[in-house]
Amino acid sequence: MLVKIRQSPYWDQTFLFIMGLGAILSMQMSWVPGFFHDGYLYGAFGKNAAELGHWIVPHLSPYSYPRFEQHLPTVFILEGLFFKVFGASYTSARIFVSLFYLLTGFGIFKLMSEKEEKRLGYYSLFLFFIIPPLMKKVRFPNLDIPLMCTVFWGFYFYLKAIEGKKYSWYLTGLFFGLSLLIKGPMGALLPIGIVLHLIFTKSLEKLKDINAWGGLGLGFLLFALWPLSLYLTDNFQIFLDWYKFTFVITIGKSRGTVEPIYTYLIFLLKQTPLWLGLFLFSIYKMKKNSLHFASAIFFFGLLFVLSIPKFKYSNYLIPLYPFLAIGASFGVKCLGDKVYGKFYQVFVGLIFLISLILLIFPLTNTSKRDSGIHSFKEILQATKLPIKRWINVSGVYAGGALTSINAFEGGAPVSTEGLGQIIEWEGEQFKDKLIVAGLKDSEELERKFPKLSPVARIRQYGVMILMHKETFSVSTIFEL
Repeated sequence: MLVKIRQSPYWDQTFLFIMGLGAILSMQMSWVPGFFHDGYLYGAFGKNAAELGHWIVPHLSPYSYPRFEQHLPTVFILEGLFFKVFGASYTSARIFVSLFYLLTGFGIFKLMSEKEEKRLGYYSLFLFFIIPPLMKKVRFPNLDIPLMCTVFWGFYFYLKAIEGKKYSWYLTGLFFGLSLLIKGPMGALLPIGIVLHLIFTKSLEKLKDINAWGGLGLGFLLFALWPLSLYLTDNFQIFLDWYKFTFVITIGKSRGTVEPIYTYLIFLLKQTPLWLGLFLFSIYKMKKNSLHFASAIFFFGLLFVLSIPKFKYSNYLIPLYPFLAIGASFGVKCLGDKVYGKFYQVFVGLIFLISLILLIFPLTNTSKRDSGIHSFKEILQATKLPIKRWINVSGVYAGGALTSINAFEGGAPVSTEGLGQIIEWEGEQFKDKLIVAGLKDSEELERKFPKLSPVARIRQYGVMILMHKETFSVSTIFEL
């Protein structure tokens, strides 16, 4: 068994070093508290699936998203299963999303090694792992990293299919279906990329193969499992609400900020100038190469498709990053054999050095997000106060982020109430509640309810935490 492992093409010191670098970048200091706000939300959905049984219909809290319909539950189900085994924590949540990042990287190396050469596989894998916006996104639970993984593996098997391995169409269809189950319409990036590639290579006759349509049908059949499961559990309204939110509000009415068509290009020029420059250089210098051309079509073609809608979010670009890394690696190759060879010698040593430095001096070792609320929750946990609910006055604390933080970390549920509603309360109603309010609102609440006392100020968001004096009172306000 050990001999077989050592004979494997992946039992390769350079490959393992680069994969180790990817693991370090995505998992180092994984126990440090703090996610991007969506990370708390998606982590809480997985936790509530594992601990409370909300598998088919995601649930956040009794006051916010008791029945979440904006995304399909596939990733939350997988995350919940992962939490069932390893528990729900910042560490397990980061490891969960990192697995899709590493699996995509493995696929890139596999593809480049099979179609080109190992050296190019090393470059593409390394360039993929260090894409700046991708390094940020892989640090918290999200849907886009899993989507990137399924779209890329669909691309991998599509290339196999057009080479004559007809049953690879069904594997392409499998990953298309998984892409749909992960993020609905965004899963269409895979078939759109395939059609664009067939058009530009004048190979539309490939679609005469019944296996291609069989793979497409398999993808839609997999997607159909979700509405079917909702129907069988008397939750079909969730599908109808998802359809309305996705196609009527998000796509039809352009949910979010309306941006010009060149927004994504500007973003890439700012965030990934090296990768984009190498890719464009490779297009200028590269002789005909089928993999290079396919990667260019999938990257630039899908970039144009994503740029057409008026609403734009940077995370929508994540499924394109594997193709950007592949194109950039061809750019390194186009620098010339002499530079290419010398760069490789430096590159191998550089991988080991970077990995060692990052292990000793991690990119982060402290909580930078919501540090004030984390500190206060530690104080609250030590006091063991009987808090039944947090009140986020007028959503002052980063909208719904506070709800997601408590749902993921554990704590009393959070509801958002307007100041006008709270003013009508009786003073005794505050005894089992914690009030999070803006500075002006907190002053008004103190005037109206003398028994309400400020206990902490969170500078990051300019909010005050108030509690009933009989529940918790301090002589000096905590500055967090």
